[in-house]
Amino acid sequence: MECFAHGFDQITTLNMETLEFTIQINASKQKVWSVLWNDESYRKWTSAFCEGAYAVSDWKEGSAIHFLSPSGEGMNSSIEKK
Repeated sequence: MECFAHGFDQITTLNMETLEFTIQINASKQKVWSVLWNDESYRKWTSAFCEGAYAVSDWKEGSAIHFLSPSGEGMNSSIEKK
C-alpha cells in the first residue's frame, strides 16, 4: 500500500474545512520534541498513517526535511528559522 498515492499537488487543490485542536501535554518541550522527531519514536507514531514512514533531516533551522514512505516517496519541506 502506497502512503502518498495522491501526491501533494492533489491534496492542496481540495476544499477542506480547517479544524483546530488543543491539548495540554504534561512534559517538557525537549521531551515532546524528542518523541515527535527521534527516529525510533517517529516511526512508531507515524505507523498509524503509513507503516514504515520515516523522516530525513539534521533538524536544524533552515535545513531541509524529507518525510518519506518505505518506497522513498513523500514530501519535502524545510525547517523554518525563528
